[in-house]
Amino acid sequence: MLLSDPQAPFPPTVVAPLSLWPRDRTDHEVHCRALDIDRDDVRRDPPPPLYEVIVALLPCYWIYWEVGSLVRAVLDATEATASGSHSGELDAMRRHFLVTSRYEWMFWEMGYRRESWPLIDTEGFVPVSRGAP
Repeated sequence: MLLSDPQAPFPPTVVAPLSLWPRDRTDHEVHCRALDIDRDDVRRDPPPPLYEVIVALLPCYWIYWEVGSLVRAVLDATEATASGSHSGELDAMRRHFLVTSRYEWMFWEMGYRRESWPLIDTEGFVPVSRGAP
């Protein structure tokens, strides 16, 4: 069985919250209020069976599992590169890591704040008049 398989791409701690399904609908009600969805409509529709929930979540977890494998490979390559580098190269590596970490944070922060790209209009084109590079 997929959930009891120790080689499954997600640990039991990921599956454990699903044991609450369908008893806890609090999150649904919170999201309904935030999205202006009628709670009665949500209550009227029965929750999907657990097997549908698990299969619907699987792609997300699987992709993160795959990305995690790639991250491990990049970390190993970074360690190998750093071990043979002199102090000037290590300083450059640290600077690049800090700068790109800030850009990564800005990327996720932009999504969290629901910002849009400042140089893109509603059709997705960069207006020339705004001095785009």
